[in-house]
Amino acid sequence: MSDVEIRRLNEKGLEKFAMDVWGQQPNGEPPYEILQDDEYSEVVIFSNGNSRKIDSDATFSSGKEMVDLLDSAFGNKADLVDIIDEDGMWAWLSLQYYNCLRNGGPGNWKAAAIQRFIPSGGGFRYYRHMISGRYAVWKMYGTDAMIFLHGEANIGGEIGEQIISTSPIVTAPSVVKALNTLYYDPSNSKGFKTGAAGKGGGSARRFRTIFWQLYATYDLRSMDAKTILSLLPDEFDKFQSEETVGDGK
Repeated sequence: MSDVEIRRLNEKGLEKFAMDVWGQQPNGEPPYEILQDDEYSEVVIFSNGNSRKIDSDATFSSGKEMVDLLDSAFGNKADLVDIIDEDGMWAWLSLQYYNCLRNGGPGNWKAAAIQRFIPSGGGFRYYRHMISGRYAVWKMYGTDAMIFLHGEANIGGEIGEQIISTSPIVTAPSVVKALNTLYYDPSNSKGFKTGAAGKGGGSARRFRTIFWQLYATYDLRSMDAKTILSLLPDEFDKFQSEETVGDGK
């Protein structure tokens, strides 16, 4: 174990990370040397006036293992509000654990959007990030968000792409619980039921479409998960248990 203080990339560090990797085709090698370089990064001082340490030698293969590592560093009672907008810190963490988060290897990195590693964009930009998005749903929903956490850490996944970046869905506890009930399969290494990540009937892609249709008529965010599931059309029945299908269908 090698504990280091959690840092944030400054503007110069963010620029170097972006240019060294995404400024080249195919993508270049990550600049690990800037992680502890004061010219490119600085120690994060948290709201209690202290820094936090994390194991720089740690590895993880699933999203759940990743958030467990973060909880051990931040403290499992850490206030998400204090850290969620720390773009430089999330970028530093994605560089620190780049090998766990990026498919491929040196000289053969698979395509990945820069926003997955360096937060950018609007108010809910952190949901697109490989680390901050998963950590956010974990802190807000715990095991009700396992559909986003069970699978491989280096794959964003179809369900994540379709759902986690849709703010009216991912910010509603009952909707997230309904999704987890509908699609989560702990016995599957990917964490979701067969067909959930496809384009067919009842898939996560279809859930997002149906969500917007129902959203125009119902106050879904005020409903409990079971009621939301009861409103779904028959194409979703194959993902539901007899108990959830039975009410209101």
